[in-house]
Amino acid sequence: MEELKDATGTSGIAVTRVDNRGPGGAISRESLIFDKTSYVLLGGQELVPGHGRELWSITRPQITDALPAWSKSLKRKGCV
Repeated sequence: MEELKDATGTSGIAVTRVDNRGPGGAISRESLIFDKTSYVLLGGQELVPGHGRELWSITRPQITDALPAWSKSLKRKGCV
């Protein structure tokens, strides 16, 4: 096991699968990243030589009565 970060930068324990993609012998690495203490799935990453790295994260919706800080920078267009 190794420690990796998901798309949000959260660090966790990674379980990785290495695969030979076939022609050219490019080897890909596909990792699932879990929280270090609760083992909840945080996200993952895939690395394919010549194609780059893809990161993703799991989002969990929350109910709140406040808008996120970044929403104040949006300009309303055609909103009713």
